[in-house]
Amino acid sequence: MAHIIAGSQVIAGPILVMPYELHTQRVTVDGEGIKQTNLEVIKREQFILPKHLTIDGDMKVERRWRSLYEILLYGSQLKLKGDFNFTSTNTLSAPSGSTVHKLQPYLVVMIKDSRGLTTIPLVSWNNKEVPVKAGLNGLTLKSGGGFYIDLPSDVQSGGDFSFNIDMYVRGTQSFGWIPVGEESKVKIQSNWPHPSFQGLALPKKHSILDQGFNAEWDSTHFSTNVAQSLGDHLDPLALEKQEVGIKLVQPVDIYQQAERSVKYGFLIIALTFAAFLAFETIKQLSIHPIQYAFVGLALVIFYVLLLALSEHISFARAYLVASIASISLLGFYLRFVLHSWKHAISFAISLALLNSVTYGILISEDYALLYGSILLFSLLALAMIVTRKVDWNTVGLGTAKTEV
Repeated sequence: MAHIIAGSQVIAGPILVMPYELHTQRVTVDGEGIKQTNLEVIKREQFILPKHLTIDGDMKVERRWRSLYEILLYGSQLKLKGDFNFTSTNTLSAPSGSTVHKLQPYLVVMIKDSRGLTTIPLVSWNNKEVPVKAGLNGLTLKSGGGFYIDLPSDVQSGGDFSFNIDMYVRGTQSFGWIPVGEESKVKIQSNWPHPSFQGLALPKKHSILDQGFNAEWDSTHFSTNVAQSLGDHLDPLALEKQEVGIKLVQPVDIYQQAERSVKYGFLIIALTFAAFLAFETIKQLSIHPIQYAFVGLALVIFYVLLLALSEHISFARAYLVASIASISLLGFYLRFVLHSWKHAISFAISLALLNSVTYGILISEDYALLYGSILLFSLLALAMIVTRKVDWNTVGLGTAKTEV
């Protein structure tokens, strides 16, 4: 049986919804002068945000694969608790000639991808467990879903009400929430050691260890525009701008490493050709363009082998196997190009050393640019030192000279 995998998740809620209808009698006169009275009904909602909202989350991250591609899948056990404190909704305004008809209030929690709700949430209202219903009870969103609970009609009279929600949400790549409370406090802990904090606010404090991370956020309705995003109607786009969350970052995967190696590959190919040119000039050898092309193709095939092998074995072993195959082939071929086993082995050892240094740069995350810059400077300095006595004016004339 295939497992359903949800996408990135965003939680918004709980929000107390007070639906009502505006009834207006419209009198029309037809062409024959006959009056007709029609009832016009307009449905609206009043949204009430929690006075206090606390979210405690325990996020467990695991690695999954779709064919050759790795996906970070998480399951978050969430506990939401808080309270509402508001006065009666009898102050609802109605246009002249209209009457207000209140409907049954309900509590709603919105979720970006409802496929991640693999278990039924447990909800209590004023310490009494209440049944949960799927959907948003008529609220219209362009995307997403959620769940709601019907509330007693006496909630319309206002007062103090508490809630507790225990829910389990699955998703991939990122998890976020909308801080809908007048005061919102969020605590998230996870076994993933590579979080990227994003959204409207950064955590007030956090700790990141090899075993995972802990983070805490605090916000108030003064620092967000959630209340303005609701108004007389629900504006999903405005709510999304208030999102706070966590993105699960892949430190350096095989494709990023392969991409980096290709970028350095252009440099290695150029350096190899430059070494050939310098060797050809200094030793006054004649290397045919076809031989240059074969050497270049052997270097290019190295990166193709690296990518293909790294999809089936670890990147380190793939790099080792591809390096041995490429360097062995080049060492054998250069024996006949340079007419010397000594020079061919020297080139092979130099290329192996260059590949080793490049591998160290590839697996480095924080110092890759620094190490790469040092490598470039060192190679340029070496090239300038080795060719410092070459008289380049005579290159191509068959009489290249070097100073004594």
